[in-house]
Amino acid sequence: MRGRSAFLLNQSRMSRAEALRTLGPVLYAVRLRDGLIKIGYTARMDDRLYHFRGCEVLAFKQALAEDEQPVHNKLKAHLAHGQEYYHPTSEVLAVVNDWREALGLQSL
Repeated sequence: MRGRSAFLLNQSRMSRAEALRTLGPVLYAVRLRDGLIKIGYTARMDDRLYHFRGCEVLAFKQALAEDEQPVHNKLKAHLAHGQEYYHPTSEVLAVVNDWREALGLQSL
């Protein structure tokens, strides 16, 4: 999966969305236009990307819905607002970079 996942992040928008339909449920991290990082869960990454047009997908990993809350608990000291929007602190980037490493991507 490692090589395939990195490949998916580097595809054109249309082919990436098509390919992401096959991933199934994932935790994801995107950098929003204001620089904050949103970490969340979705069963359909292609649908989620539609809501974050213009944002940068940083990483994702296959997961179940119950895998999301431990990540949010770990990062709660870095919340910007809501419960899924984080300042790009070293601790938040460490989580994202762990996922990127598993995908075969360079750290941020």
